[in-house]
Amino acid sequence: MLNLQDRFHRALKIAREGLSELYPSCALAMGDETSYLEEYFTQNGEPALFDIASLTKPLATLPILIENKINLESKIYNFMSKDEIRDSEKKKIKIIHIVEHKAGFQAHIPLFEEIERNFQNLKNDDKNFFHLEGSTKVKIREKMIELAFESNLCGKVGEKTLYSDIGFICLTGFVEKYLSKGLLEIFEEVKKKLSLEKIYFYNYAPEKEKIVKTYYYQRVHDENSFYMDSLSLHAGLVSDLKSISKLCTYFLNKINFEDGRKKIEGGERFFFGFDSFVVQNRILFGHLGFTGCGFWLIPERKEFCVFLSNRVFPSKGRYAEKPPEKFLKLRKRIWEIFSGSD
Repeated sequence: MLNLQDRFHRALKIAREGLSELYPSCALAMGDETSYLEEYFTQNGEPALFDIASLTKPLATLPILIENKINLESKIYNFMSKDEIRDSEKKKIKIIHIVEHKAGFQAHIPLFEEIERNFQNLKNDDKNFFHLEGSTKVKIREKMIELAFESNLCGKVGEKTLYSDIGFICLTGFVEKYLSKGLLEIFEEVKKKLSLEKIYFYNYAPEKEKIVKTYYYQRVHDENSFYMDSLSLHAGLVSDLKSISKLCTYFLNKINFEDGRKKIEGGERFFFGFDSFVVQNRILFGHLGFTGCGFWLIPERKEFCVFLSNRVFPSKGRYAEKPPEKFLKLRKRIWEIFSGSD
């Protein structure tokens, strides 16, 4: 198998092939316990922040749970429901069900549509939202979380695996109420503990930081996250390579992936908030993001790979569309090179 440096340069060549046709900008990093390699294909080749979409799920949620010693067996019902609900199934939902996508929540619901029905002046005008008073934004955000938890389940808790944004929106509400703090404050405390630098919730990134644009310019790409003021555990973070790489190292040193290996070999897809990718009998743990980004870990080698791109056409407007096959094949090729199977 090629050494890490050789694999990095092979993957870099593949990443470069997608420029212009598949994405205007991208960035790649690989590392292990002794080495770290990175390169940016951005304006002037300078480091920048990317909208990392669903990478928010593991990169924000897991450090928050670990550093605050939150029990994964905790049930979310008592923290989420204002009144008694008829759906007794929801009373069974634990944190572990949400992070492993077995809580029975629907994959995605355009909650933003309900918000716009209730706040008519918001529709299709981003500026209107940004100019709202803080108290109104808080009210809208609380409504989003409420709508998520009150939505109908589409499966039994703990049975079928269904990847879900809705579960992580509910988990956002749980974490805030459980810790009696807002998500921004909670995450800032974790960042300080772990010495993370350039990773922010989109609306709270310093103005001096350059964020590579996606389809939407100067605002978070995900519509539900947008009306949550970007403060959600399902999507909302922007980051550079180094911050994600640092979290990859944190996971490799903090989590027992042997348990995950057994789980995946037993037929599961998710382990503790990580997706899995099996290539030539090797199991990689990581996650993919809607805007064209992803990371993977190889625990037995203590290696990680991070690929970021601002694929600007996963949707032509407000609703998701199927990504181009050429992009999916290119991204998969990078993961295969990283794993050493290519």
